[in-house]
Amino acid sequence: HGRVVTPGCLKDLDCIASCPRDALSFGYSKPPLFTSFDNFTKPDVHWAWTWPQEILGVIVCIGTLLATRQLYGEIPFLLAITLGVIAAWGAVTTFKLFTDANLRIGRSQLKFHGAYKPPSIGWIFVVSVSLGLIAHSGWIRWHEHHGQKAWATVQKGDYTQIESMTEHLYIVIDYGLYHPPYADRMLAELWIGVGEPQRAIPHLEYLVEVWPESEVWKNRLNAVKNMSNTH
Repeated sequence: HGRVVTPGCLKDLDCIASCPRDALSFGYSKPPLFTSFDNFTKPDVHWAWTWPQEILGVIVCIGTLLATRQLYGEIPFLLAITLGVIAAWGAVTTFKLFTDANLRIGRSQLKFHGAYKPPSIGWIFVVSVSLGLIAHSGWIRWHEHHGQKAWATVQKGDYTQIESMTEHLYIVIDYGLYHPPYADRMLAELWIGVGEPQRAIPHLEYLVEVWPESEVWKNRLNAVKNMSNTH
């Protein structure tokens, strides 16, 4: 601290004269504000991440947040942020695996004196799969966003967006890791609204399968089947 901070110290000149290690002296020191600023700009302990690693972490965190927020209509904002922080840490740690001479995670030594250890293989595998899932989630989320945007436009009466809406939502259904019910609800409402009830039947059947206790979807399915038979 540059000064005696112990409350019990008498701050006596006799202490300075009798100190066996000459650790005490009398003089002027910097005000606490300037000392605190020096500690911030020149910390005694180096930061865990460098500036390039910080930038990489921010990019991965934001990318993961955008890729997972409201994914399949299920993932809330706070969970997406948590996934982003975890992904950022994993990406930076992987970057350090290739740049640092030594790297340890918990009890696992991934790299020692420039030599890769067996746990590093498992780490690379897990990170590769995780980043692949994030990339796939981002692709699906992109189609979700555009499909929902087109659906909102169709709801306003602009039927020129029907093709775009169906293209994006069917990609979500066919290639997503999870079959989101909201996509079937939107498509069912679309086909019923444009007078093609037979195309809405598979989507309504899925909604009844997901929510078997819902009388609303059962009634709508029966009504659409009757409507389709009359055509």
